[in-house]
Amino acid sequence: MAANACALSGNFSHAEQYANLLAQTERILRLVEQTSIEVRVECLSRNHFIGAMAVHTPQVAVDWVRRMHHPQFRFTFDSYHQQRGAGDLLTTLTTSFDVISGVHIGDAPTRQEPGTGEINFTNLAISLRELGYDGEIGLEFMPSQDEASALAAVHRLFPLTED
Repeated sequence: MAANACALSGNFSHAEQYANLLAQTERILRLVEQTSIEVRVECLSRNHFIGAMAVHTPQVAVDWVRRMHHPQFRFTFDSYHQQRGAGDLLTTLTTSFDVISGVHIGDAPTRQEPGTGEINFTNLAISLRELGYDGEIGLEFMPSQDEASALAAVHRLFPLTED
């Protein structure tokens, strides 16, 4: 039994949860420093989870990464969760670009490929190019029809580049 365990739950204030999160992250990052692992965090939209979450907005997630100020601790920009939870995709992308290490795409509200929902992926792709993003783009969606059509929609917006 771990007597010093502290859960992130509704039993603690948000400030207490966040302080615990920061303290535990410092401990984890000391271990991570001994590896080549990159730890990434993202905010999750509350409409998928019941109960309190310590990191439920991109502002909190980005603040967390910036406070840790560690090269192996980065933010993943998830278009689906961003749109469902906070909206304002382009502003968040631009203001948090310095800590972004991955981008996940999935349209909202159905979490399908680009072009099936309300996100303007053309503008998102343009912004990523203008910012100079050259990292990975994760496909976090279920195809609305067949996989080939979904991948074609992604490829039109985010063409593969040769290394």
